[in-house]
Amino acid sequence: MTEERRFDIDLVAISNLRELSPPKVFEELIDLYLSDSRRRLADIQNAVTVNDLKALSEAAHGLKGSSVSIGVSSVAKIAAQLERAARAGEESGIEALVFKVEQRFLGIVEVLKAIRDGE
Repeated sequence: MTEERRFDIDLVAISNLRELSPPKVFEELIDLYLSDSRRRLADIQNAVTVNDLKALSEAAHGLKGSSVSIGVSSVAKIAAQLERAARAGEESGIEALVFKVEQRFLGIVEVLKAIRDGE
């Protein structure tokens, strides 16, 4: 894996965000992404539990957008697959995608925190 794509995070995008933002704002952007993503993942899980494909699609769409903007393309790609499946009413495979996006997000949390802290 190249240095720019380490840990499924686009380090060039992260670097650009860091350069364009004052240090405190950059830290807040990372923290906001992490907390917002946790909320969206909970919304996704709740939508699956009650079989609400519209709510699932909306939560996945939001997760996709915020992940793209921060440079976490791997989470964005899975969220996009989840959004498409929900919009198409393709219930089979949704739980596997939910598990996959949750695991991918969990895999990048500590890396984003380290980047935020300048490590």
